[in-house]
Amino acid sequence: MMKKMITVFMAVLMLFAVTACGGASGDGEATTDSTDFDFEAPETVGDLLALDLDNMQQGTNDNAFYYGFEKDGSYYRFKAEMTQEQHDALFDIDYAADDAAEQEAAILSDLVITDRQKLDDQLLSQEDLDALVGKTGQELLDAGWIPGYGYDLEAGEFWLFYGPFCYTIGFDGEFEESDEIVNDEDYFKDRTVTSATFNSLGDVTNW
Repeated sequence: MMKKMITVFMAVLMLFAVTACGGASGDGEATTDSTDFDFEAPETVGDLLALDLDNMQQGTNDNAFYYGFEKDGSYYRFKAEMTQEQHDALFDIDYAADDAAEQEAAILSDLVITDRQKLDDQLLSQEDLDALVGKTGQELLDAGWIPGYGYDLEAGEFWLFYGPFCYTIGFDGEFEESDEIVNDEDYFKDRTVTSATFNSLGDVTNW
């Protein structure tokens, strides 16, 4: 059984093909062939929205807008300041409307980029992930891992954030859905990690 828990407002914006954690997979190794993308060139969010990108994630936090994506095998995220009025306008969009994408673009396109990061050096290698096998869920939580968008109890897999990325973490034993469990970590904190793989970009607001 699959449970998706959306924890970042902009994850609802499937109009721009945002890929929620749990819907992608990878080998944890980013390439460095990004010669076609000038990291310093984009000046506004509209410049980013015009690009051909993969694995897009976006979110808001403290009146700032964040946009992360994969381009030519490398990962990036950009930050733009926004006013309270612009922030509220995003929440007022009817995303069932035919012109929802246009409404959103009208709000976001002119936002000026104030910070940018290339994220490849924050991506854990498969060797790093393999080193998690045998640790308990509580040890991961103590080390800064955060429950992500949800889990697949049948597979015993949970999607956890570490830095700006999301990883699929497998735990031993069998799991059953319980209405008494409110926090995802209560499912796995006493279990042992059996596998760990890169999944996708995670919470790009975790700057």
